[in-house]
Formats: sequence, C-alpha cells, structure tokens
Amino acid sequence: MMHITGVVLAGGKSQRMGQNKAYLQRFDQSMLDFTVALLTATGIDRVVINTNQPHPLHYQRIADIHPDCGPLAGIHAAMHTYIGQTDALLCMPIDMPCMQVQWLQNLLNQGKRTRRFVHVANHPLPLFVPCTDSIFMDLTERVTSAQGLGVQQFVQAHGADLITLDVDDAWTNTNTPDQWERALEKISG
Repeated sequence: MMHITGVVLAGGKSQRMGQNKAYLQRFDQSMLDFTVALLTATGIDRVVINTNQPHPLHYQRIADIHPDCGPLAGIHAAMHTYIGQTDALLCMPIDMPCMQVQWLQNLLNQGKRTRRFVHVANHPLPLFVPCTDSIFMDLTERVTSAQGLGVQQFVQAHGADLITLDVDDAWTNTNTPDQWERALEKISG
C-alpha cells in the first residue's frame, strides 16, 4: 500500500490577485478549505498546506525552505518534511476553483500504478510526485541554485506519464480578479 501526502501549494504572494487566494470564497467555502476537501476526498493519508504567510491555519503548515522559487519550493519543502514517511506527493495549487475530485483521483490512480510523475497533458499542476532520494536531490539542487524552477522543466527531466482529460475548464487557474470571476461563472453555469 502506498502512503500519499497531499500538498496544497499556497506559497505564492497573490500579487496579481490583490489578496490571498487561499481566502477567496468559492460559494460557501474558502479556496483553502475547498482544495483540502478535494485532496482529502481522494483518500490520501494526510494533507498539508505549503504557505509562507504568517497567518493562523487550522491545517498543518509547511513553509518554503528556499522562498521565491515558485511551486517547486513548496514541493521541496513537503518532500523534505516527509521523505521516508510517504511514498508520493499529490500536489494541488490553491487557485483551481473548477477542479473536481474525480479528475484528481485519475492522477492519483495512475501515479499509484506507475510510481512515476503524472500530470495532465499541457498542465504540469496538479502533479503526482514520487518521493525518492534522487528526485529530492534534484529538487534541492534546483531550489538552492534558483535555476530550472519551472514545474514543466522539472517533470520533463524525470519523465512523466501524461493523462488526457477532456475537461479543460478543470485546469483553469485564477491569478487575477477577472480570471476568478470567469471561473465562478463557469462553475455557476
């Protein structure tokens, strides 16, 4: 049986949004609560929040060890904390309000079968990441040197299984107030 840790990637500064994306309201719940609920519904072992904000959370929080290195810094911090205790990470950004649990479950199931990186074609996040020493060493080198920080670049270096889903709206991430409003309209419609 594989042990999987869910990681909510909420370490960004939300500058383009103008407010912390974790607290945006998706109908009756915050994006943080929504994203945690999605990951939890897949049946994984635990969910942690990668954030560098000094606000109180009722979830376990992991801060970047190497700030300002994007999503890879959050993945690195989670792997640093849980390597040896978990077999893989299921990493989900905080800004995907259209995501549904069955699409995350597809990633998780493929990752469990292959024990390789898995993401949807043309969308490097959400991402299933195996926790191995070699992957951790590569992550550490990337965030320490602040080079090769693109998630797509990282997964290509290790080879990834790509899955195809005909639900492009699910992968809509929201970085600006306009994108947020359009995403909410999609969900409502």
